[in-house]
Amino acid sequence: MPLFLQTLIVLVYLIEKIGLGGALRQIVFFILNYLLGYRKRIISENLQKILPQASAEQIKAKKIEYYRHMSDMLVETLWCYRASPEELKPKIVFKNPEVFEDIFNSRENATILLSHVGNWELFCQWAGLFIPKVNVVILYTPIKNKALNQLMMGLRQRFGAILVSTKSTLDLFRVQKTKQVRINLFAIDQNPGDPYHQHWLTFFGHTVPVISGAEKFAKSQKQAVYFLHVTKTNAYELELMQVKYDPDRPYDLTMKQFELLENNILENPSLWLLSHNRFKYCKI
Repeated sequence: MPLFLQTLIVLVYLIEKIGLGGALRQIVFFILNYLLGYRKRIISENLQKILPQASAEQIKAKKIEYYRHMSDMLVETLWCYRASPEELKPKIVFKNPEVFEDIFNSRENATILLSHVGNWELFCQWAGLFIPKVNVVILYTPIKNKALNQLMMGLRQRFGAILVSTKSTLDLFRVQKTKQVRINLFAIDQNPGDPYHQHWLTFFGHTVPVISGAEKFAKSQKQAVYFLHVTKTNAYELELMQVKYDPDRPYDLTMKQFELLENNILENPSLWLLSHNRFKYCKI
């Protein structure tokens, strides 16, 4: 890992440790919102698609909320690279952790559908520590920047999660064939790599291409599927919602997962990754 990244991680951790994290977040917010106007056009366009009835003032307020969340997320992500298990634990509250016990007792692997709502990097690290008994497998897309990719991999694997690249999906099937029960984490709200050869469906009233790999995998492995619902108060509050799907109906699971995602986003749009151009390929 480059020295400047190591130094930045240590610095952020120490600032949080001495209780000045709030001031640091304010500085990051000022830079993102006022100095850089980071991806403000994409953020505004995404909010307009999500909240078509909102006024210009309401969109502006939501955009500010997003920059505040993004500031929190950036600081949290750097902080958690050095944080201890005791420091990480209170950052996430699981509403129904008994589901993991049920998965373990079933002796069957399961598929978990993630989105970029909240801080997914914090959850991936937390999962390796505090999800009881089952092993955590994270399907990830490599980042072209080698330094950032190394940082991300180190962060997610820090407490024992298993990373499998989307460019090596045979490895995903291989790691299923063990005696240990595994949960497989799939991100579902990214743009597909080859949009014009993907399934398209309606998302916030717009026809977009979607990733359907989780459905193909879950069906092929006959796995139970859960959607990870995320909200936030003082901590991130997570809940697993089982998704019942028809294995004989094409794209039934994919359609249901995007309905759940829409509902989750609408609860607090500012928690979603609004700076990502999710509507880049759009027919309406």
